[in-house]
Amino acid sequence: MKTAALLLLSCLTSAFAVREVTPREAYNLGVDALKKGYLREAESWLLRSTAAQRESLQPPALYDLGHVRFQQGQELLKGESPRQPLIDRGDTANEDGIDATMRAGRALKTDQLNDILEAYMQGRPVRKQLRLAHEDVQRALDLYGAVLVRWRRSVGDFRSSDELKSSEDAQVNARVVERHIEELLKHVKQLEQQKSQLGQTRAELKQKMAELKGKIPDELKQPGEGEEDEDEEEPGQPKPEPGMQRAGNEGEKRGITPEIAQQILEALGLKGDRKLPIGGDEPSKPRDRKGKDW
Repeated sequence: MKTAALLLLSCLTSAFAVREVTPREAYNLGVDALKKGYLREAESWLLRSTAAQRESLQPPALYDLGHVRFQQGQELLKGESPRQPLIDRGDTANEDGIDATMRAGRALKTDQLNDILEAYMQGRPVRKQLRLAHEDVQRALDLYGAVLVRWRRSVGDFRSSDELKSSEDAQVNARVVERHIEELLKHVKQLEQQKSQLGQTRAELKQKMAELKGKIPDELKQPGEGEEDEDEEEPGQPKPEPGMQRAGNEGEKRGITPEIAQQILEALGLKGDRKLPIGGDEPSKPRDRKGKDW
């Protein structure tokens, strides 16, 4: 049914494209698209209507634009990860990173090969855990940034509509969207603080891991030990698609891997079975005043 409606709207749009669309027709097309949930088309038509600066059309067109852009933000939020689990994963990764950094520091002080190898082996998965948590937080911040852009435009649309023609509905809707913005900004601030903490912990652990690697004798290293570790992306190189592996020369080695370090620890008489660290009310929606055809 929705496909048929979209096809009909496309046919109407094509028909109007043959001749010049009047501002009133653009407004009516925008209202119809909004009712059907075609937000991109609704925004395009309503913008065309407002661009004509018709005194009778601008206030209702701006009002409906406010609804369009608020709903665009809501659609984007359907792709977000659950907020509290995201925060919890970041906190866990940061705590594990701090522990791994302290462990590496103690190993460097003892300057004992078995301690160095053990700290290096346990630090690798933690560093990867930190990187993944940092990327998750950045993706969430990018998403929320896009939502905020649309919601701020929504507030501007409602305010502009009210300025041109006083409307209690437009005033209420602007305040409702502003409350949504304030609530989201609280979460954004929390994520920005966590991103900073993860970045600092990750940098400190990376430095300690480099020092540990420098303490490992050359005879225990394999070809390619000077390259970036497998959990680090090489600068300037595109990330592989999900499920794809980076191509490499046949027989290419990656230095001290956890498996190799495990074998060395067992050869030194150490126990290698030590476990690694495991990696209010919603604001109301704006009032939906039915747009009318003119």
